[in-house]
Amino acid sequence: MTRIYAQIVGDKSLADGLRKLGKSAGRRVLRSVPSAGAVPLNKDLKRRARQIKVTGLLSRSIGSVRRQYSGDGSRSYVSVVGSRGGFRTPRASLKFKKKKYPKRGGKLGPRKKKTPSHVNPMKYFRFVERGTKVAASKPIFKRAFAAQRKNMQQAMQVRAEEKMRVEIKKVADEQLRRYRVEMAQMSAMTGIV
Repeated sequence: MTRIYAQIVGDKSLADGLRKLGKSAGRRVLRSVPSAGAVPLNKDLKRRARQIKVTGLLSRSIGSVRRQYSGDGSRSYVSVVGSRGGFRTPRASLKFKKKKYPKRGGKLGPRKKKTPSHVNPMKYFRFVERGTKVAASKPIFKRAFAAQRKNMQQAMQVRAEEKMRVEIKKVADEQLRRYRVEMAQMSAMTGIV
């Protein structure tokens, strides 16, 4: 299976800002960042899959999923891009070019099955990417990743900055609310209005 890993580490100012916000606010910021990086890769991957169109099923099945991994007191947020499930289609409903089959044991055509054969893009995406003995490889994922690497980093940085602004505003509003509540309690205790 083809696996491409990317670890994009922010600068020290981003890490310090996340620490100052607190755990929950920092997690909310980090949770949305990988999915922002997956958007340009997803678009380019779909575009490249449409170019090698056989049925169009592969390009429709490409998508991304956000995952969270926890362990040893740390959390990692990852966006997984590739062929998704749920796009399995009966082969009979797809339109392929008619092939002439050689004789097999005195019968013409492919072997008959009781249930229809299905096409599942999750299972054949790796064959498109790596190729087989018969078919040449068409490495759409590696090329899309190489072409969109800078765009992914930029999108992740922009999303992190946007989320940081939102979380900073939330923290500031919460501190202001607490301050007002404390002042109201103090004035009620002392009788000053």
